[in-house]
Amino acid sequence: MSGSMTGWGIYKTPELNIAIRGLNSKYKEIYLHLPQDLIEAEPLIYKILNDRITRGRVDMYLNFNIEKIKRKYIINNYLFNDAYKKIQNMFKKLNIKQDLPIEYILRDVEGVATTQVMYGYNKLSFEKIKKAVILAIDDFEKSKKAEGTRLIKNIRENILKIEKISKKIKIQFLNFRDVYTEKTRKKIEEIFKSDTDKNIINKDVVEIIEKYDVTEELVRLESHIKQLLMITKLDVSGKKIDFFTQEIFREVNTISSKIQDVNIVGLVIQIKELTEKIREQAQNLE
Repeated sequence: MSGSMTGWGIYKTPELNIAIRGLNSKYKEIYLHLPQDLIEAEPLIYKILNDRITRGRVDMYLNFNIEKIKRKYIINNYLFNDAYKKIQNMFKKLNIKQDLPIEYILRDVEGVATTQVMYGYNKLSFEKIKKAVILAIDDFEKSKKAEGTRLIKNIRENILKIEKISKKIKIQFLNFRDVYTEKTRKKIEEIFKSDTDKNIINKDVVEIIEKYDVTEELVRLESHIKQLLMITKLDVSGKKIDFFTQEIFREVNTISSKIQDVNIVGLVIQIKELTEKIREQAQNLE
């Protein structure tokens, strides 16, 4: 069954939080939002996503769970010694007799003490990240499949509604044709009186009625509807559904332009509204 372009995927480990969001787009767009330490791994993570995504915009957010990450305290000896000597000289000049504020130096002098988070891009850590990314994509695809199933269900319901309305149009057309044929015949007979050959009258009637004949359009409309019902049982793309909805739109437009019957025009409007709904839903399918 076709998947939707919209969906969410989430996977968490003690060290990682991964979230994937899918949005509707005509093209395939992949955006990675990674920590600075994983920029080097971006091409490899991108490839994993790219191999699994066919269409739509996908944003992947990967964050390290800082509370679970080990840290390493690093002191810049050069900056520390420099700051210490300057403070020591200042104390001597001011005749201050107290211990030097080492904690102040470590805490407030920029660059003296830094905390390095103990993670980065290496073979071992990337294997863990790769596994987590794949599991997040699996969750994302489950979400897309569920949404796709719901969309296809709604699309098929609307196609069946169109099918019912098209049958009503066919009945209305047959009634219209019979009534209009008889009216046209009487008008021609009144114009040409009784001395006119009936064969000539029948020929004129047929030529006039043919201008309003939508038999071919109804046959094609029925065919498009059946094809739509058939392909929505399969793993179909939104583009293919959109193609058939355009064909349906074309046929009902021709029908309404040929026959200015209030009942038929009203039914055509209903089909157009349902067709537009299907097109909107199909745009969200891969």
